[in-house]
Amino acid sequence: MTYKQPALPLLAAVAGGILLADVFEIGAWLFLAGGFVGFLILLWIYYRRVRWLTCLAGLVTLAMLSAFNLAFRYRTFPPGHIIHFVDDGRCYEICGRIDDWPDLKYNRTSLILGVDSLAHRGRAIKSSGRILINIQTETTRFQCGDRVRFSGRLYGIAGGSSSPRMDYRRYLNLKGVFAQAYLSHEYSLEVSRSAGSGFLSLIGSWRRYITDVFRRSLNPEEAALASGFLIGETRDIPRETYLQFKNSGTLHLLAVSGSNVALVLLVFVFFLRGSPLGRVTRTAILMVIVVVFMFLAFNQPSVVRAGLMASLILLGRFFQRKIDHNRIIATAALIILIFSPAQLFDIGFQLSFATAWGLILMVPRAVRCLAGIKSTWYYRFLVFPGLVCFIAQLVSLPLVAYYFQKVPALSIVSNLLIIPLVSIGVIGEVSLIPASLFHPLLGDFIGGWLNPVLSLVLCLVRWFGSGALSFPVGGLVGKPILVLYYVFLLLVLFAAGSARLRKVALVYFLVAANGLLVIGLVGRDQPNRLHCLPVSAGFVAVGEVVSPLVILSDLPAREYSITEEILLTFPVDREQYSLILLSNDYSTLREGVTLLKRRPPRAVYLPHSARNAFLDIVAYQGINLDTGGVSYFADDWSIEEIDATGWYLGGGWLVCRSDSATVVFAAGGSSGGGARPDVSVLKGAVFIKAVMTESDLDYLSGGDISPEGLVCCHWKGRPFSRDRPAAIFEMRQHGAVEVVMENGRVRIRN
Repeated sequence: MTYKQPALPLLAAVAGGILLADVFEIGAWLFLAGGFVGFLILLWIYYRRVRWLTCLAGLVTLAMLSAFNLAFRYRTFPPGHIIHFVDDGRCYEICGRIDDWPDLKYNRTSLILGVDSLAHRGRAIKSSGRILINIQTETTRFQCGDRVRFSGRLYGIAGGSSSPRMDYRRYLNLKGVFAQAYLSHEYSLEVSRSAGSGFLSLIGSWRRYITDVFRRSLNPEEAALASGFLIGETRDIPRETYLQFKNSGTLHLLAVSGSNVALVLLVFVFFLRGSPLGRVTRTAILMVIVVVFMFLAFNQPSVVRAGLMASLILLGRFFQRKIDHNRIIATAALIILIFSPAQLFDIGFQLSFATAWGLILMVPRAVRCLAGIKSTWYYRFLVFPGLVCFIAQLVSLPLVAYYFQKVPALSIVSNLLIIPLVSIGVIGEVSLIPASLFHPLLGDFIGGWLNPVLSLVLCLVRWFGSGALSFPVGGLVGKPILVLYYVFLLLVLFAAGSARLRKVALVYFLVAANGLLVIGLVGRDQPNRLHCLPVSAGFVAVGEVVSPLVILSDLPAREYSITEEILLTFPVDREQYSLILLSNDYSTLREGVTLLKRRPPRAVYLPHSARNAFLDIVAYQGINLDTGGVSYFADDWSIEEIDATGWYLGGGWLVCRSDSATVVFAAGGSSGGGARPDVSVLKGAVFIKAVMTESDLDYLSGGDISPEGLVCCHWKGRPFSRDRPAAIFEMRQHGAVEVVMENGRVRIRN
């Protein structure tokens, strides 16, 4: 296999080296030394003429060099790197280029900026690295490739896991992001859309010409959509339309990818087919078109992957070699990982190559089963597109469920209907550009039939994106399930031509299914889990119990909903959770009312002292409490059980008891006045509070309380002494924590 498919073992070695560097965080030069030693061993074995050992030593050497590549790129920082200016309290004037896809969320927009310079008090500093810019407004004003300038402070990225599936700091660090900045509105950034000089200036002028053609020949919203489909220009797409693409599971259509590259090449191949140009000239022209199109689409990772695969296919046809798509995909992945090793951990990279491999391996076998209807019109226009879409979803949905813990319910249907229309639209857009250049009337004619196609796409996107069309999977999809699923998929794939493999696949399925069933039946009961996430000086806690709970306390003032974004990463069923507002400050109450309006809970519990302020905010928001679910205002001077759940609320305290295990939440100032839990309740408990002071520590450490552990967002006071509780977590430093109540004990995990 090494000689027939050399790209596959090389890819495995490079990917293995990247994983090695990720697991063992040691110095980059140690990996380089290991690669040098491996190279010497390789030479010695080569002269001994042991072929298989030579190949093995070469793969090990390549793996060590790949590990060095990752460690050197993402853990070695030059003097001007952005990480050296984080959390120093200074206000910098920062200049750079937006070099990734803008992320539009509810009342918030996130941009990733490649920094090239900083300035402080008139002193300019040449810098490098990337930062995350958080804008507290929704905007499509910015686009990948824009140069921006703004003033602000740089903050570090909180560590730890921000969700059950993702360590947010690690995720951003692997994207080269080591700092973040916060801006109140979009106009805090000064945008310069100068395209540079030379080739980039030419690309910028061509890009402006394309968008101008669309504006002249199409309706305004359809023109913005055409620019997004063809070259990824999304700044003119309305915010509501962008969010509807996101909700319908079709946002990937606005990220230029393989289908766009294929359709553009298809149009130019059609025009070049009747020309007198030779094979060499035609191939050179198509290669130039691929490169130019990648730059027109801002060199987004998805279009770079597709352009690289297309270039390899063109080179193979140029040299009249048999096209092996498996080898081409492996070679493309290998080249990408050599130049950008952190792409291995990128969700888009994994989805892109998993789907590509799934299509080239499964579609030909499925088509052979439909040989009897291949000549019919409905196979060409209905069956085959539906088959491709179904296989793509079959391969990609487990990864989507694993990373996002939810599955778009109608994504197969929405993509099946919208993707063919978008493909027709892209072909029309590519034809519209030269037609307008030849004669404006011809451009208007093509635009006349292109407008209804894009309008139909908009109608379908609005219909599919009008509601919540996804459902949570409840943490069911983990790494073991992923491995079992893809192994079974491979067995089914190769079992079509082998009776023995069909028997193996059947036995594998029965053993795996019964094994999972036995584990589910005889396994231990699921423990109660509490995920605590720091939000400035407050926290949001999500409880995975019989009746899921969401706890808010001491939250900062924000223009957007903090909790709604957090809940997207947890398996909390809509309208089945209880909301507890632990503190009575205005920001927490407003956040609770926003959540009550947008994601109605089963019930809401809050202190009695917050009753009037809460009702005022509810009245201002126009919410009907008869359907909103508020059922309990806790007494400030007693702690009472709520709905026989084992949860006790009162006086800014919340006590959770499960099989002799106890977790106590306290709002800011709760250790002062009002009701307090009994000392016997606090003994051996885990105590969680937003801001913890020395008086809290003295109270909890005195007498017979002796809590099992303390969790806070921020500690104010002297350092903890050795006679304090054993487990102390400051979430501002460690990130989110998970509190597990099981078998009468409480464990804290980071």
